[in-house]
Amino acid sequence: LLNLSISDIFTKEVLEEKPLRFDLLNKGDIIKNERIILRKDGATIPVEMNSRALPDGTYQSFIRDITERKIFEREIKEKNEMLQIAINASNLGIWVHNFVTQKIYRTGKWAEMLGYKPDEINDAVNEWIDLIHPDDLQEVKETAKNHEEGKTEEFKIEHRLRLKSGDYKWILNYGKVIERDKKGNPLKAAGIHLDIDAIKKTEEALRKSEERFQLASKAAKDIIYDWDVATKEVWFSEAYKEIFGYEERTVTFENWIKNIHPDDREKTIKHTDSIIYNSGEKWSCEYRIKRSDGEYAHIFDRGYVVRDYNGTPIRLIG
Repeated sequence: LLNLSISDIFTKEVLEEKPLRFDLLNKGDIIKNERIILRKDGATIPVEMNSRALPDGTYQSFIRDITERKIFEREIKEKNEMLQIAINASNLGIWVHNFVTQKIYRTGKWAEMLGYKPDEINDAVNEWIDLIHPDDLQEVKETAKNHEEGKTEEFKIEHRLRLKSGDYKWILNYGKVIERDKKGNPLKAAGIHLDIDAIKKTEEALRKSEERFQLASKAAKDIIYDWDVATKEVWFSEAYKEIFGYEERTVTFENWIKNIHPDDREKTIKHTDSIIYNSGEKWSCEYRIKRSDGEYAHIFDRGYVVRDYNGTPIRLIG
């Protein structure tokens, strides 16, 4: 930097934003900071600058190029920002459990998932335990204990947590001990909370719907069936056994066709194909089908064709 003035090294804008503190240097302070300097070719580079005043009234500075460090810091910052965006978008609540202090760090999303503001949830372990549904508490404790003792590879359980409103929400709690001492005792664990309340409610609605369907099929004297067009499997309700005497309630389409009376088989197949493969919705037909004792029963069959968004038939329910 010999024979270079301050203006040759620093731009006017840089000096206005971060002036050189000669007043502090003259007091004997050693100043360490980061600055932007000009290169000979006019480009700028980030540097770390250590300055001090010398006894003869001059000043001495040591300058180190920190371009690579700044690039690394920028990459880390960008990755952290992307991670935060992903966390927010995925509705994940992140937790880190310190077993030494018995404190749990939680992200804001963890609290918001339960209807709380982040500062309304403290970092004590008991805060989480107190929110667990009483019916789930014992299983959660046993699952956590087994993992902490090294009996399982991970901690994973679905349980309910109490909301601020007093209601409960289903969450998937998944984590793992990430640090242990020499004796194998856990020091730190980290994991996530995933809101699965909508999924659990859907599962419960489907279970109740299936239960109602099963009860209805038992009460009805008619046979209920569900033909999967892709797999060519036909499922029958319990009345199928009672009326026709067959033990198996899931048969192939070919077996069903085989049991149709020979005089009715061709017309039944043609009528079925004409409805299923020609955009039809409702199907009905009278034909005879063989019972397990070899006798034929006259039946009236009617069903509804279920199609996908392309109009392709996927099921026939009747």
